[in-house]
Amino acid sequence: MATFNIFRGQFLLLVFLCLVWRGSQNLIGRATEDNYSHPGRSKAKGACGNIDIRNKVENFIILQNCTVIEGTLQILLIDYAKPKDYENISFPDLVEITDYLLLYRVYGLKSLRNIFPNLAVIRGEKLFSNYALIAFEMPNLEELGLVKLTTIMRGAVRLEKNPNLCYIETVDWSRIAKGIEASEHFFKNNRDIKECINTCPAYCPVSRDGNRRCWTLEHCQTMLDCPDGCEYCNEGICCNENCIGGCSGPKDTNCTACKNVLDAVQPVCAKRCSPGTYKFMNRRCLLDTQCLNFTDYGVKELMLVNSTSYNQQKECVPECPPKYIPDKNNSSLCVPCQGKCPKVCSGKIIDSINSAQQLKGCTTITGPLEISIMGGSSVGQELENNLAEIEVVTHYIRIYRSHALLSLHFFKNLREIQGKEQYSGRYALAVFENSNLQQLFTEEVTKNLGIHNGSVWFHYNSKLCIKIIRQLLEPLNLLNKTTEVDVSPSTNGDRMTCHMQVLNLTVLTPLPQIAMLHWTPYRTADERQLISYTINYKEAPERNVAIYQGRDACSSDLWRTVEEKPSPGGLNDTVHVTAILPNLKSWTQYAVYVQTLTISNAQEGGITPLVYFRTVPDMPTYPVNLKVTSEITGELRVTWDPPKSPNGNVTHYEVYWQKQDLDAAKYDVRDYCTNPLVDSSKGQKGQEDKDDSKQNQTISGCCTCPKTKQELANEEREREMEIKFQDYLQNEVYIKRLEYPASTIQPTKAQMTLRLRKNLGLLGSSPIDTSNFTIQPTEVVNNSLTVEKPFNRTSSSTNHLTTTEKTSSASSLTESTPSPSNGTIPQPKENPYLKAVVYGEREIYLLNLSHFEDYSIEVIACQERDQVNKHKLCSNRAIITGRTLPDETADNINMSTVNHTVSTNRTGEVKIQWSDPPHPNGLILTYEIEYSRANIKNIKPNIICIPHKTYRIHGGHTLDKLELGFNYTYRIRATSLAGNGSWTEPMFFSLPPEEPGVSYITVIAIIIPVLIVIVVLIVVATCWYFRIKLKRVPDTYISTNANYYPGYDVYVPDEWEVDRDKVKLLRELGQGSFGMVYEGIVCDLNGQEKIRIAVKTVNENATDYERLMFLKEASIMKAFECHHVVRLIGVVSKSQPALVLMELMANDLKNFLRMHRPDEEDNEGRLPPTLKRILLMAGQIADGMAYLADKKYVHRDLAARNCMVAEDLTVKIGDFGMTRDIYETDYYRKGDRGLLPVRWMAPESLRDGVFTSMSDVWSFGVVLWEMATLAAQPYQGLSNEDVLRYVGNGRIMEKPEGCPEKLYDIMLKCWRFRPKQRPTFKEIIEILVPDLDPAFRDVSYFFNEGQHKSDEAQHNDLTDDLDDEDGPHLMEEELDDSNHPFLPMVEKSQDQGVELDDLFHDTSYAWQPDHSNVGAEPCDCTLIQERDQACGGIPHHIISAAHNSNSAGPNSAIGTMDNGSSTEGSKDSSKSSSSSYAMMNGLSVANGHLPIQVRTTPC
Repeated sequence: MATFNIFRGQFLLLVFLCLVWRGSQNLIGRATEDNYSHPGRSKAKGACGNIDIRNKVENFIILQNCTVIEGTLQILLIDYAKPKDYENISFPDLVEITDYLLLYRVYGLKSLRNIFPNLAVIRGEKLFSNYALIAFEMPNLEELGLVKLTTIMRGAVRLEKNPNLCYIETVDWSRIAKGIEASEHFFKNNRDIKECINTCPAYCPVSRDGNRRCWTLEHCQTMLDCPDGCEYCNEGICCNENCIGGCSGPKDTNCTACKNVLDAVQPVCAKRCSPGTYKFMNRRCLLDTQCLNFTDYGVKELMLVNSTSYNQQKECVPECPPKYIPDKNNSSLCVPCQGKCPKVCSGKIIDSINSAQQLKGCTTITGPLEISIMGGSSVGQELENNLAEIEVVTHYIRIYRSHALLSLHFFKNLREIQGKEQYSGRYALAVFENSNLQQLFTEEVTKNLGIHNGSVWFHYNSKLCIKIIRQLLEPLNLLNKTTEVDVSPSTNGDRMTCHMQVLNLTVLTPLPQIAMLHWTPYRTADERQLISYTINYKEAPERNVAIYQGRDACSSDLWRTVEEKPSPGGLNDTVHVTAILPNLKSWTQYAVYVQTLTISNAQEGGITPLVYFRTVPDMPTYPVNLKVTSEITGELRVTWDPPKSPNGNVTHYEVYWQKQDLDAAKYDVRDYCTNPLVDSSKGQKGQEDKDDSKQNQTISGCCTCPKTKQELANEEREREMEIKFQDYLQNEVYIKRLEYPASTIQPTKAQMTLRLRKNLGLLGSSPIDTSNFTIQPTEVVNNSLTVEKPFNRTSSSTNHLTTTEKTSSASSLTESTPSPSNGTIPQPKENPYLKAVVYGEREIYLLNLSHFEDYSIEVIACQERDQVNKHKLCSNRAIITGRTLPDETADNINMSTVNHTVSTNRTGEVKIQWSDPPHPNGLILTYEIEYSRANIKNIKPNIICIPHKTYRIHGGHTLDKLELGFNYTYRIRATSLAGNGSWTEPMFFSLPPEEPGVSYITVIAIIIPVLIVIVVLIVVATCWYFRIKLKRVPDTYISTNANYYPGYDVYVPDEWEVDRDKVKLLRELGQGSFGMVYEGIVCDLNGQEKIRIAVKTVNENATDYERLMFLKEASIMKAFECHHVVRLIGVVSKSQPALVLMELMANDLKNFLRMHRPDEEDNEGRLPPTLKRILLMAGQIADGMAYLADKKYVHRDLAARNCMVAEDLTVKIGDFGMTRDIYETDYYRKGDRGLLPVRWMAPESLRDGVFTSMSDVWSFGVVLWEMATLAAQPYQGLSNEDVLRYVGNGRIMEKPEGCPEKLYDIMLKCWRFRPKQRPTFKEIIEILVPDLDPAFRDVSYFFNEGQHKSDEAQHNDLTDDLDDEDGPHLMEEELDDSNHPFLPMVEKSQDQGVELDDLFHDTSYAWQPDHSNVGAEPCDCTLIQERDQACGGIPHHIISAAHNSNSAGPNSAIGTMDNGSSTEGSKDSSKSSSSSYAMMNGLSVANGHLPIQVRTTPC
């Protein structure tokens, strides 16, 4: 027998050594790189189970073929990966996760955009600490990028401690997480929102709060623009009601995921499973054979649940649900309970309230039921709540060392103890060592209780009277069947002392969590007297423990016990007894002794002396309360607290830091001129946690109010929740490996007692493998330096700080080691981690850092190296990001690099160049140039903001349109991520005066007066001549015979002539100023069978002159060939009435916008145009206007009413001549004069009567305002007279409500007071190009012809700014009637007085041409002068010039050029589609415009 016991002990040691060897090889739970298997992985494309990806990027292969994860997805603990490692990883098939998605400490991962491009649904059936989407301590994550995610059915979102994470606030989480309050989401310690780009594409939909929503710079949040009543849609079409996450069509077969279930009979989404199928995982249906033979992924055998009613669905489940039990005849079938539903549970040791709760509702315990509760709160009540339903115990009940129990009344329904297996082979009920137990079962239970096999055993219940025991034995018929061996009268109800035999106790080399004990056996003549050995142990920080100390029911410092049964037989022959003490704490001192448990009549017992031992160290937990502050530029102070569980002697801390790179290209996306950065943290002294930084803030010099108790309680609760979450995270994601030093011994029982997760053999190991880390300090001596704290920061204790610099020697940081705990962190050589080792302190100053840079800082706690096996144990990393303070001078521009170059061709341009600050605070975002005329006081300087991207492209900036002959001063400053830098010192430059032509001064001085006299005489003579001639102007006829009248009086048919028989009128469209406008068709024209057209006619009572003008204006359109200008189809001039055939348009833009108002009465469900459509229409209008500008035409009445909308929503310049009748209120009539569209006119047009392409640009800005307001009236609330003063004073309209900044920014550019500062139409198109459809490039004038025009068509050549002119000027050739262009609305007065003030004032002034300042630029189109009715009639030179000049187009009253001369007419501002001009009371009225005289300048 002795040989057997020796063999038993050797066998235990051998098994223990085998386990240690296995752990040292890291084979437990390790997945090999070549053959990685996972229980959740699906072999074929379809559903997968729980997925856990850790340690290596290569392990993403697990997700291959997964379309749905029926479980959780965890991606965590991947160290030292780089962004390029994730470039080729993508799983577009994955669309749904049923539980939660967790991201934790995955290095190199910047976005999930490419990895999960189609993930749409997270159901949240199982949550991770109440969250369904978690990203925690992701150091490189910049955006979530889940661009298709539309639904989180249950659970909130937690995004915390992700230092680079942006695009959080741009997501409308309320539309994704259904039914979750915003306060339930947890977003904290991510990248400061002020520093995030967070720019959404302009085409992104606007959510309910009016903000654009997106996931990334390029991807909008989906499902925000669905029609009312639709939760999900696809291109405006509602998804089926059974869909969730989106769809590809309206049917239930087009769903991205199913809201309820995916049917098994047909692949459709349905509300419930089809009859005969079973619901599985709450998302799909299975046939019974599919359920019972489930092979999609590794799960245990499934069971079928048949429903009891129609409303209850059949289910396929891993175990029977409540109120169901397995069928006795078919173990794979769950059937409803009959009456009270039994619940069968396995036997269990109840040693805590938590373990008791696991038996709640159980009626039958299959196995032994053991209770050993030494203490706790409300133990009796908890046991009654959880064990009251127990009726049957199949084996035995053992209640021992439960010092908190007073009775067994919690067994309210116990009926039988079957005793199929008995304690110690004899007893069905064993109650011993319960120091406070006073009562047994209730009277009712005692009467009904039956014990089928076995006896009872009661010992060492010092407060349990023998009489109480006998009251139980009598109804059990055991009173005469038990002896004192079974029920001791001496140890129950009374304490007794015994003679003790001294046993020798030895503790073998302990491990972190276990210890092995050896002691000499108890010697006795009768081996039956020894029941067991009891091992008593407790923590003993000091060696002053007594055996009986604290042995009372109220003490919280009770001894813990472990029972060790003696070997069967041969007790006196045993050399020693071996036992294992499990579940110990690392690096903790314990006191232990062993005593025997004998029968009551034994003469003596045995006990060992008290022995102290300490467990060996284990890996410490990470340092806590890590903080970073900055007090001096280029320096960070890092502080931390010791680990919560040091698990050994922590001797030093290793600190790693790395500068975070800034990607300048990402900052180029945002225009920081229009969307400036909020002034950053210049001057801030610390960068601690935001909550901490708020504690001592002051407002206006006063201290903030103290926090209320409720606020403090909320903060404390939040801290507790954070601690709880992090503890939960650590417990869930880390898997402890069985690794022990080779010199230690591991018993087999440790494998059973260590608290490991069930999937230990399936998952990878902990990411920090510190057992193999080594540091060789002797190798880094030459490359290290000792840094002492500067100034007065040195503490009383020496702070030994060793800093490892970046070097190429053996001490450098290389990429060959697996973890930072060995002193190196693998990183790219260009930006490595730096390391410092700190002894004796818990703070460090990181010196010589860059200013205003982010640094990733990691701190690990390390113990001293084991001298035997040379191992060093270090903790996981505590991670934080800190930012250094800005350098106040770093953003200053070096004055020596600033220079300017004045253009030599007197164009008023100056190019300013400078160099970037060499080491700015982060990145330079913008530059500002402030300039003004020198030596002028009380003038506000001009400030131009230049994005850094623009600066890099042009190498500086060019100031243009400066006035010649003046001195200017300017200065520059830079704006970085830290805010504005300092202005440079003022610098000066001078522009040369306009070249006067010095050699011709004398000649000019003589010629100019002579020319003035000649011009005056010619004008007077001409006026007199036409006045006489017009009195006898014969009737003018329209004829096809060119010889009938002189050519200038006749319209000559040409290739545009159309046979009248081919034209058919269908219906009236409206009344124009010349006549009615009809819709019609023209047949057999240019090979086309039928073409829908608009037909313009002349009234029957029209004069011959009006007919001639009608056809002449149609001739203008013959020269127009632009996709965005209404097209001329043909002319019918033979016989009467004359017809002009135009392209048919569906509507005008103003009516189109009003029809799309949501509150419009006749709105039949039309939605307002999207921003993308508005910008496209704006681009089409600008393209048509750019074409007209290049053709030297000025529109003069650009408004929404005069822009036509085709059936395909293309917008073109032109109208049907109905605008005046419909929109007459848009015009202002001064007395009995013509109508002026004052609300669309530029200041110079209102003030001086000047109409140029730049005044058309002003009108274009008003058109944009109309589009933004769905055709509201500009300057609402102001009368027409008020508008004249309002615009004349330099005031503009405010931004409409809800108008995007980009659209309003274009308006502001168009409304610049000085015409030269406004953009040209081509420049406007360049601004709009990013928002235009690709088709625009194919049809637009801008991309096909407009870009080939010379620079003379640019903005600075179109017009002079007339703001500084003293008055209008005439060129000599303008007075020559032979060169005067055809202007339909121009009349000459008999005198030269120009009564401009009649337009806006009650007085007039006379003006004479001043030839001393002849400087009008090309295409200056008009100088308005009212027609003197005394002149009477129609100027003959206008009629005579008509034949040789182009006339106004049929869709716009626009000026034209003749032989290079610039001319303008007045656009039909309200209605005439033919732009004809009527004679009203002897006054030439151009479609309601005031007749004016213009002066022109050659182009």
